[in-house]
Amino acid sequence: AAYQLMGRSLARKRAVIVRFLGTTLHSSNIRVALKSICEQISLVYGEDPCAIPGDCSGISLHFSRLLSRASADKPLCVFLDAVDQLSPEDGAHGLSWLPLDLPP
Repeated sequence: AAYQLMGRSLARKRAVIVRFLGTTLHSSNIRVALKSICEQISLVYGEDPCAIPGDCSGISLHFSRLLSRASADKPLCVFLDAVDQLSPEDGAHGLSWLPLDLPP
């Protein structure tokens, strides 16, 4: 389904970010995974990827801010598969890194 959406998204100028979490050591760590996602979103929306903080709470806030850049003109779809496979480090299982409010 994600693959089909990506194909349709290219025609509609929708940014699609897909991560398969828990498949490698890096993709199991929420801080590393979020930083990678933030880097990609930054490039999509013309932000400086070097401005991403290094600590998990800072990355979470930055992630939330970047998600708010999505708009009707430039929508964003983020697919995170296997969230349950994340390491419990940095409170990943508590999902506090996910923003409570998302753009429409």
